[in-house]
Amino acid sequence: MAHACPTAVAGGPRAIEAAEHRTVSGHLARLERGAVHLPDGVRLIPQGAAIPTRLTPVEGLAEAAETAAQAVFARRTIIYPVEGVPDRHGRLAGPALLRPPVPDIDGPVADAPNQAPAGASPRARTPPTRPAAISGERTSAEGTDLGLALVAAGAAYADPDRRPTCAAALLTAEARARSEKRGLWSVTDGLLTRTGDAVQSQGLFRVIEGRVRSVRKAGQTLYLNLAGMAGRGVSAALPANAIEGLDTAILTGTLIRIRGFVEGGDRPVLAVSARAVERIGAGRGERSR
Repeated sequence: MAHACPTAVAGGPRAIEAAEHRTVSGHLARLERGAVHLPDGVRLIPQGAAIPTRLTPVEGLAEAAETAAQAVFARRTIIYPVEGVPDRHGRLAGPALLRPPVPDIDGPVADAPNQAPAGASPRARTPPTRPAAISGERTSAEGTDLGLALVAAGAAYADPDRRPTCAAALLTAEARARSEKRGLWSVTDGLLTRTGDAVQSQGLFRVIEGRVRSVRKAGQTLYLNLAGMAGRGVSAALPANAIEGLDTAILTGTLIRIRGFVEGGDRPVLAVSARAVERIGAGRGERSR
């Protein structure tokens, strides 16, 4: 069952066009430094998508994501609102849509009737070329959400904290991309598996899977220390009230997947919310699902 993922602006996709917006050629777009670099010079971070960079200490991961993104951008236009304040890196974060090309952006639309070559039969026309379907995603007359399309293609990680209303759809799209080894998931599964990689991933968005070795509460913060990582391990720090009603002792031994930005120097920590923690295995005293 497909999850709905409303465009994160009031009024949905049509609101993007109602507001001040720009339409640019998708086939000239590329991934660069954790953002979509558009042909007009804007660097866009689509909501709900965390794009890996070449600083990621996994050989070939960023390149695999970039290749997957090109298939998403090919023969499409990108529509994005120009409102918003760029972050400290000059990147604009917000919603964006993918649509088939339009003549004044990409030149003649491929679906338009082709002229027959001189001397050829009027029926001798090249079959129309349509944009390739985005695997796992449904398009509509209003367009396809860019962030969700990148996640579904394996060109980005799902970042539900940046898109709460689309969390289920983003995680479902990522799970399918991971199971089918698309894009970045074709490279060492795309998961962070070594503490050394975590130390080298300071400031980068990563996804980690492991079992909870211990649980510790300090003030209003709950720390989940993961086992299964070579070295000292990695911790997830989340608000203590994020898992109300759950006995923290049960969490020991639970297999979880966490996602977020790596901090903490030699003792890597991911500061996350409850949305960024997925329980994918039973803990102590629980039956496996």
